Amino acid sequence: MISTIGDYVAEKTTGFGEWRDYLLGLSDGIPKTPEWQQAETGVPAKDAGASREFGEAVRHISPPAASAPASAARAARPTGAQWARCMVLMMAIAGMG
Repeated sequence: MISTIGDYVAEKTTGFGEWRDYLLGLSDGIPKTPEWQQAETGVPAKDAGASREFGEAVRHISPPAASAPASAARAARPTGAQWARCMVLMMAIAGMG
């Protein structure tokens, strides 16, 4: 039975330890800080708080409904499934589900 996040990670993921060590800089000596990502992505380090704000905010994430005929899936024709991938990733980032 999964009762903690640690149990979930141990049972349902592969490679988490290596990923954690990479993020913390234990494997290559380079901690992946907001300043590091600024050089890599061009996103200012001062904006790194946006992910923290998203994680702490009250949020509602839902797919397009039948009542919304111009849904995200229909509007993005060639990549119509990408909205679903994005929503799952946003939920994972927020620790939902």
